[in-house]
Amino acid sequence: MQRELNRKGRFRYRLKKLYGTGIFERCATADATNVELLRAELDAGESEALIQAQEKEAHAFIGDDKKARVIAERMGRKSVGTVRLLARLKLEGRVGSVEESVAVLRKDLEFRVTDDVIRKAIETAVEPI
Repeated sequence: MQRELNRKGRFRYRLKKLYGTGIFERCATADATNVELLRAELDAGESEALIQAQEKEAHAFIGDDKKARVIAERMGRKSVGTVRLLARLKLEGRVGSVEESVAVLRKDLEFRVTDDVIRKAIETAVEPI
């Protein structure tokens, strides 16, 4: 996943800033075999993120791919979408506007999300992740 994000131009600088907040940590996958096994069903980034969640025993998987979210649930992980995470961070005062954050993702990463998903994420932000 690091390779996927780091090749996305200026987004890597924003990601570095996010890591600097201490909310998230950079991690690497230890078991490349498990990542490759998931590659039959998912892209590299989603495969690596799922295996990292499993290895770190994280209670949640952050991802937007529907198939990856289903697999995460089967693995015992709660699935949280990017916009839901942004809405929660906004509620905690850690990011500015959800809509502005999504606009940056759309510009930098060609992120696709409907206004309805954004609205629902903001409505459910009060629920802990």
